[in-house]
Amino acid sequence: MRRLGSPLTGGYGGAKWTQKLLALYLQSISDERKLGIRFVALVPKQMIAGTEIADRASKVYTAKAGILTLSWPPGPIDKPPLRKRRWLDFV
Repeated sequence: MRRLGSPLTGGYGGAKWTQKLLALYLQSISDERKLGIRFVALVPKQMIAGTEIADRASKVYTAKAGILTLSWPPGPIDKPPLRKRRWLDFV
């Protein structure tokens, strides 16, 4: 049997695959019967930060890796201020 996603995320990957499969199946029936109904499943390629499922998964994966959850996911990285460069800076 093919595993769909990590068991650490509580079946998130399998649920998304099921949505896609159901939309494809229903679309084939609509096409076959010429019903003119369009079925679509919008499935994100990755978990979206800030959602409940992503926050839970993040905590599980970081705990397994031994990373403190307070430090993961990392915050925005401060970039140094841009300065004008002169041609001589590159030579």
